Amino acid sequence: MPNTQESHVIYTRNKWSSQTYFINVIKFLKEKQIKSFIDIGANVGEVSKILLKNIQSIEFCYLFEPQVDNYSFLVKQFFNNNLVNCIKKGIYYGKSSSHLYRQDDNVGGFSIEKNIKEEAELVELTELEKENIKSVDFAKIDIEGCEYNVLKNSTYIKTVPYIEIEFHTLGAENNDYESFIKKHLTDYKIILKNDCHYFLEKQ
Repeated sequence: MPNTQESHVIYTRNKWSSQTYFINVIKFLKEKQIKSFIDIGANVGEVSKILLKNIQSIEFCYLFEPQVDNYSFLVKQFFNNNLVNCIKKGIYYGKSSSHLYRQDDNVGGFSIEKNIKEEAELVELTELEKENIKSVDFAKIDIEGCEYNVLKNSTYIKTVPYIEIEFHTLGAENNDYESFIKKHLTDYKIILKNDCHYFLEKQ
């Protein structure tokens, strides 16, 4: 697994440029000419960078990343890019702060859920509805087991036309992702899926 920010950039770039699922997600969003997105768990920012490079209709985006080293790298990635708003917070409902817990040596492997390898820094958490951010066309969610909390509790997320989620077994309801979607995202249908990744469209 990538254990530096630089190696994570290469890992993500290779995945999104070579796997059919990710290629089709970009193609779909490009055809829909999305104008905005939110990246929850932006990590080193490579997914956002790929979206901005491939979808010229994008006018603004919000990138949430609480982990200090990843956030610093993220800010450098988008220095002087006026389309990008980097926010040093995690998204979670019911807590205003938490320690991160490193799940593995992957620089993206931090969670506030305790499936612990080691405890990391204390981070600020927020709710999307408290952030005074505009509505967006697309949301990418990759937050190491906390996606269940956000998808259950966020009214903001349920207004977004397109959502791409990476589900994690940490926090899963019997690892049955599709049942979770049917129960908590009743207005959405599955457009694409690949293992634990699901791309949804609001009906």
